[in-house]
Amino acid sequence: DEIDSSPVLSIAQAQELKSQLQGIDEKSASINAGAGLSVAIPNKYLSAALIYDAKLDIAVTPDVAQNDFDIIDDAIGGIFDPSAELQSSIEGLGAVKTELGVAFSKSFQLGDRYLLLGFTPKKVEVETIIYNQSVADYDEDAFDSDEYTYKDSGMNFDLGATYIVGKFRYGLVAKNIKEETFKTIDPDIDLEVGQQLISSVGYVSEKLTAELAMDLSAVPLHHFAGDSRLLRVGLEYRPWGWLKLRGGLQQDMEDTIPDTYSFGLVGINYFLILD
Repeated sequence: DEIDSSPVLSIAQAQELKSQLQGIDEKSASINAGAGLSVAIPNKYLSAALIYDAKLDIAVTPDVAQNDFDIIDDAIGGIFDPSAELQSSIEGLGAVKTELGVAFSKSFQLGDRYLLLGFTPKKVEVETIIYNQSVADYDEDAFDSDEYTYKDSGMNFDLGATYIVGKFRYGLVAKNIKEETFKTIDPDIDLEVGQQLISSVGYVSEKLTAELAMDLSAVPLHHFAGDSRLLRVGLEYRPWGWLKLRGGLQQDMEDTIPDTYSFGLVGINYFLILD
């Protein structure tokens, strides 16, 4: 929150300022969002699908200078301007990554088994965000201004394979085959988008669908907070044709981001997710 003050700092205002700094000390917040769209054109020769995917990742971290508390105490009864005198700051780092491509796939029947192969060339656009302001001037609405953002783009492609044996599915996906580095507004900081290998195994029956997927390699996070290697588990149970019960778990094996749990109910005109 923006810190309000009158020119002359009172004891009550000093206590409020210190309370606000203590409230954000060693705290951090993250914003994660995503959206996707695909339009498929299936056929027996070579299927194609238009793929669009967007992902937003931002981490906001305060850096509270401990000598700010002494500065506030020394300023009681005098003229005090928080934006000029406080040294604590707020840093926001992140990126909005969008992918637009065409996925081509072909299936092969091997007796009573099937092999599906896919190839997706895509355009990748990354808008990076590096925001740094004093706690007094912090404004979350300024994140997307030209002063803090930079757009860069490139071409990449994904490969994938799925092997179907009865009710079991085994998959392997290689995303971003070409490692890329995207520029930011800071010439000393780049965003890396590295190769990502994902393996999965799934089970599909009349009433139950289950899948386990795991990243085989760690990849840099889009908000520059380290690397992550995710394990994902999902279940869907269909007691009746019109009702689906869903549950999921996402765990970072690098312990960089917190675990996420999801629960869903589909079929009674609403969808519920709890993280």
